[in-house]
Amino acid sequence: MEKFELLDRNGNKTDKWVSDLDEFDTNDIYNEYYLPVAKVIIINNNNEILLQKRSILKRNKPGKWGTCGGKVDMGETIADKKLSVIFLQRNSSQNLKKKSIYNQI
Repeated sequence: MEKFELLDRNGNKTDKWVSDLDEFDTNDIYNEYYLPVAKVIIINNNNEILLQKRSILKRNKPGKWGTCGGKVDMGETIADKKLSVIFLQRNSSQNLKKKSIYNQI
């Protein structure tokens, strides 16, 4: 089960958390508390920006394009999340390149 810490308007920890956002009306959460997220913009050597298409099953903005990132897990810092997103995207793009090379052989 994933846990997400809730912050106040100043970014301070509140000792409150949610375990599953689908159980809550997100409008109620965001009126008083904030869910920390990390976003990164990845630009390659050709000045192209990596965008991801959200799953159509997502509750917010399904099927829309956006930058890479995600919710900060309980006990994780925003910096930690950014590094994990970059690492994940780097490995994913290398695997895609390998697959496309193998498909051409």
